Amino acid sequence: MKYTQEQFEEICGPLASDLDVDLSIGPKDSYDIRSLSRYCANNITIGLDWGILGARLALSLIRATAGKTFSESTELLKIYLEKGYYNFVMENSEELDKIPSESHSDHKQAICIGVLEKTYLLKYNKCGNCKKDCPECEKFHIGETPEQMYMRIATFLCMDRNGASSTPETVRQSIEMIKQAYGYLTETKYSHATPTMYNAGLERHQMASCFVMTIEDSLYSIEDHWTYFAEISRNAGGIGFDVSKIRHSFIANAGKSDGVPALLKPYERILDYVDQSKKRKGSAAAYLSIWHIDIEEFIQLKVPVGQSASGNIEGEKKIEDPTPNLFYAIWVPDLFMKRFVADEDWTLFCPKRAPGLTEVWGAEFEKLYIQYEEEGRGIKKVKARKIMEGVYQAHCKAGVPYICYSDRFNECNMQQNVGLIRSSNLCSEIALHTSKDEIATCNLASICLGNFVGGFFKTENGIVLLDNNGNKIQDSSKNREFNWTEFERVVRFVVRIMNNVIDRNYYPERIPQIKYANLKNRPLGIGIQGLANVIAKMELLFDSAEAREFNLKMSQALYYFAVDESAEIARERGAYEAFPGSPYSKGLLHPDLWTPPNGEKARFLPCFDWDRLRNKVKKGVYNSNLISYMPTATSSIIAEQSPCFEAFNFVVGSKTLISGQYTVVCKEFAEDLGRLGVWTPEVCSEIIFDEESEIGSCSGLRVPDSIKNNPLKVARFKFILDKYRTSYEIKPKTGILFGIDRAPFVCQSQSLNWFVGEPNLKKFLKNVEESWYRGAKTGCYYNRGVAGIQARSVSNCTSCSS
Repeated sequence: MKYTQEQFEEICGPLASDLDVDLSIGPKDSYDIRSLSRYCANNITIGLDWGILGARLALSLIRATAGKTFSESTELLKIYLEKGYYNFVMENSEELDKIPSESHSDHKQAICIGVLEKTYLLKYNKCGNCKKDCPECEKFHIGETPEQMYMRIATFLCMDRNGASSTPETVRQSIEMIKQAYGYLTETKYSHATPTMYNAGLERHQMASCFVMTIEDSLYSIEDHWTYFAEISRNAGGIGFDVSKIRHSFIANAGKSDGVPALLKPYERILDYVDQSKKRKGSAAAYLSIWHIDIEEFIQLKVPVGQSASGNIEGEKKIEDPTPNLFYAIWVPDLFMKRFVADEDWTLFCPKRAPGLTEVWGAEFEKLYIQYEEEGRGIKKVKARKIMEGVYQAHCKAGVPYICYSDRFNECNMQQNVGLIRSSNLCSEIALHTSKDEIATCNLASICLGNFVGGFFKTENGIVLLDNNGNKIQDSSKNREFNWTEFERVVRFVVRIMNNVIDRNYYPERIPQIKYANLKNRPLGIGIQGLANVIAKMELLFDSAEAREFNLKMSQALYYFAVDESAEIARERGAYEAFPGSPYSKGLLHPDLWTPPNGEKARFLPCFDWDRLRNKVKKGVYNSNLISYMPTATSSIIAEQSPCFEAFNFVVGSKTLISGQYTVVCKEFAEDLGRLGVWTPEVCSEIIFDEESEIGSCSGLRVPDSIKNNPLKVARFKFILDKYRTSYEIKPKTGILFGIDRAPFVCQSQSLNWFVGEPNLKKFLKNVEESWYRGAKTGCYYNRGVAGIQARSVSNCTSCSS
């Protein structure tokens, strides 16, 4: 699309003149808006406003094909939408059309709009799918703006669904909730998971993120799960599945099973074929107990072709066909870790010859495992340390397998009365029971922490503070305040709207186990993003004691408010179906169950009335689980937040996405340097940028000549460099300790990555031991070492991204 100079200036507003955009040095065709947008976006290292300018140009193209109002957008997309949703919008169009405001997107960076455009915004074709051999049927146009997308999500989740029994009052109440949801979404106070953003309002509105299942040791179960994989994957779900029951031994008179590695190949092909409407390939994670005879081969399945995962484990095969859509996780009991620490032998079994090992945990597992060892049922003995060294070698090449501690999952199981936890999900943050009758599923959302603290800036003479409304605050001690009142308000709202996700979700009739488990247990997974943004805004170092204390208080507040609100809903509607016999029914909170191997107990902050909460939950809660710290790679881009609970991954970097390649800049870093007057192309060019790893670090920056003679500015500059050390420049132990501090108040688990500058076996083994000993459930999600694995671009799960 081409615009005139006047149209260009109208789109960009004052930014065009403020930045002195010279179209003659832009793309060959200066009025090609798409090219000009990319040109501006790539100038973000000159100033953040260039990225905003690029975004506004991209938005102009979106607005050219989308509806002018929310109801017009809904009409354009009618053939794809659920009938009840469409009717509600049309019947209430006058009220609903007043809600959206385009102003929020006008201040986003180009990468945010690019991700929304290519992945999330719904599209239509103008001929209406005439199903003839029509070229127009192949041409799709964007049918909604970002604000209209948020309206679609808010409306579908909050609209009155009483049908003929609706009243003016119920409609009014639903519109008020729509306004509230829309406000929180556009202000990026919270974010829904990718499947919810994809599918809310559609005819097939599958909005759940995570599905967890267990495959039985039978051909019927294996074949059934082929269908389950295809159905779940095509609807944007991520899958975790337990394969520990699969034998590697003789099958009656038919010969010998080829075990787990052979079993996984068809699942890989299904995930590759069922590609989620061309938006991305399907993904799943296979979980295998570390006592399984196939464990040595299993841990190297992600290693690139032609490389050996571990010369340290005797008898490993060379894997020629890595599975790009499958990821791998080991399910590790306490008994293994005890033998690992003591450098003792570990016995490997075929589950067919060791019945019951998959059905027990803790002391019962230890008793049965040792009994089978003494009876000589084991197939092979190997040093426990050697197995973990093999895991290390695989991590160096592929970043996986994930490491999950099975006894911690089951010890703190909030569904203990329902059954055993056998595995986690694609991103290792879900802790739910599965069986042949129950496929666990979880609906995710994340709180955007960075938007709960007022902005501020430092000057040469001291601190000047701004509250959330941009008003000046005189008391400089307020620079560390977090808006806990607003945080509580949003958390409570998210609990309620996420219960609407459960009730309004599309459940495939072919897999009744999904609906059965979800309505029976009603698990939620509420997590966070933007922890690094908050810490930076509060002028703290990420690895400081003050930051760690904030992390602890935040995690306790999130858990406390969420559980309390779930109990409030139970007062109104009754407890969830499987509540009787649950820990909550006994007045036990998740931190009451948390008992790590080192014997420590949860530390309860006195600012929350825990005894009151214990007494309240005895009477009922509406959800078996509420908190889960998921990865937020994609949604963090849209929300302009740092990923989940990690330190900044870069200060300047490059991201290659479906929507293209973008230069990205840490907003807070650029603003801090800008206030010193030293955010210049020259300074930016000195930032260490690794083309292969796509990571930029500021650690090597020299003090700019312009401030060398000002000691206060020099000190401030050095503090900024320290404040924005990347994940790879902060010790992995910091992330582990932050995770352990949160752990008692995370009733599911955490997708905890390790960021390691250079591989080191001794440090790796120490981290494994320490994460287990201190009580982690997920010891390691991805091991994101700069060396070796970055070129493989270990995947971020967009199903869980929320």
